[in-house]
Amino acid sequence: MATEILKASDARKNLFKLMDKAERLRHRYMLTRNGTPQAVLMSAEEYEEWVETLEVMADEGLMKGIKEGLEDFKKGRVHTHEEVFGRPLRAKR
Repeated sequence: MATEILKASDARKNLFKLMDKAERLRHRYMLTRNGTPQAVLMSAEEYEEWVETLEVMADEGLMKGIKEGLEDFKKGRVHTHEEVFGRPLRAKR
């Protein structure tokens, strides 16, 4: 999803409409003042997702584990759910 650039004064006139689009459609808006980016408007849910991603990326141990897991997957070092837990994975209903 692309980020739409808006003047802050235009965003102020349509704030509730923009907030609704950010929440329902995950639109993002870069708000400018005198042509300079000043702030971003996005849904609170998307913001929390971004923060969580940044926290994961900042955790060296977690990132090392993710990289090792991806390398294992690429090299075929994987196990089925049944092999690990002794029973097949049931589909969600």
